Amino acid sequence: MSNPPTAFVGVAVVLCFVVYRRARRAVSRRKVSRGFTIRAVLVSLITLGLLVALAFDAVSGHYHLLAGGVGGVVVGACLGVAGLRTAVFDREDGDLFVRTNRYISLTVVGLLVVRIAYRLFGAYSTMQTVTTAGPSGSSGGSLNGMSSYNDPWTIAVVGILLAYYAVTYGSIVYLDRTDGAVA
Repeated sequence: MSNPPTAFVGVAVVLCFVVYRRARRAVSRRKVSRGFTIRAVLVSLITLGLLVALAFDAVSGHYHLLAGGVGGVVVGACLGVAGLRTAVFDREDGDLFVRTNRYISLTVVGLLVVRIAYRLFGAYSTMQTVTTAGPSGSSGGSLNGMSSYNDPWTIAVVGILLAYYAVTYGSIVYLDRTDGAVA
């Protein structure tokens, strides 16, 4: 018979905690600090690294992955700009505080959560099929098709998330340094 999905439960618990923290940050007022600069640089480098890796992979014929990644980055950048237009900035005692658009932030996080849940469900279903097929595996499925890297939709969602936060954090840091956020 099948084993209990303890690994998936563990991933689900960690995922719920991450979503809770991200959702709490999305709806609360935050002080712009040095952490925003570090996040902006890290997320931008990761986004650039993803696009470079996808470009190299496109050379071997996986153009669909590059299209998903570039499409996700473009959509994420547009969402970042739209979110900044509706963000609320204020200064208090010389410090800049920001409250980003909660609906856009929660939508971006929700996209990632739904995609991860879909991939986990698919992986769990595939593992059940493989384990019930027996040692020969003649009637079972294969885990080869469940690679997240081969899925342009997952790459697109990751691109949306990365580009959204790169644009958001980068713009907030820029506005803080130039005093352009508050007149």
